Amino acid sequence: MTNQTHTSKCTSDVDWTNMTLGAALCDLDSAAEEAGEEGFPQPSDLALKNARRLLHDLYRLRPYRLETYPTPNGEIALVAPGGRGRSVLVLCDSDGGVLCSVNLTGRHRRARYSTATRLPDGFVREALSDLDEPDEVW
Repeated sequence: MTNQTHTSKCTSDVDWTNMTLGAALCDLDSAAEEAGEEGFPQPSDLALKNARRLLHDLYRLRPYRLETYPTPNGEIALVAPGGRGRSVLVLCDSDGGVLCSVNLTGRHRRARYSTATRLPDGFVREALSDLDEPDEVW
């Protein structure tokens, strides 16, 4: 595939040589509009900025599909789905805080951060790597 840019429904050019990250960034660019359509509070510029940086960082750590959407609480959700009922959810709130929630086949962990400046940290890195681990046999 050649290096192309795509701007439909996106407010900024997206490098579509990487379709997975490009699609997530396009969804992020449409998040404020989608929040308005859904009647949700508008995510703050800080939430959008943190989500954009974290999307790039999460993709570098695990270059797979990422989902991005606004929440009813004015947050931006970033989801890294895994197989077998596993997922990592990162919520960027309008005050700059972040919640990371991990679901590993029914086992849940979470961490809350007052700022996104030091993310992704060890907790987030481990959670993403656990998405691809085989199920444990008890």
